[in-house]
Amino acid sequence: MLAVVTLHQGIQGRNYRLPVERDYQAVWNAQKRLKAILDEWEVGQASSLSEGKTGKMPVPPKGFCPVPDEPVNEWHHDVNRLPMYGMRTWGEAFTARQKVAMVTLARLVRERPESGDSAEREGVPLIDIVSPWEVSYEET
Repeated sequence: MLAVVTLHQGIQGRNYRLPVERDYQAVWNAQKRLKAILDEWEVGQASSLSEGKTGKMPVPPKGFCPVPDEPVNEWHHDVNRLPMYGMRTWGEAFTARQKVAMVTLARLVRERPESGDSAEREGVPLIDIVSPWEVSYEET
């Protein structure tokens, strides 16, 4: 980690500061959580449980990995530059913290009740709005 981006409410633009111990701890915690999620997914895939769940994380349907593992298109570098930076799958474009956030949002959507309540229906599209945002917000 080279720097931490900070945002100041009411001020346009980003600021940068050197990382401190809690920043490294947050990254380490996310990496540890992501490993647990992927390990649990692999165990769930291997055991082929009838209800499709292991522990607290529902196994995605049809064996899909919780983190996007589809290959990126290797051509059209004018549009997709991920391969130029060594990223061969979509999941490689995200940090561990971003992956944990996306997996958590996807899990919450899968677990939501199917009652048809308008508040619930309105909450689902929020993932499209929230997912590209920063995983954390820090006021300094």
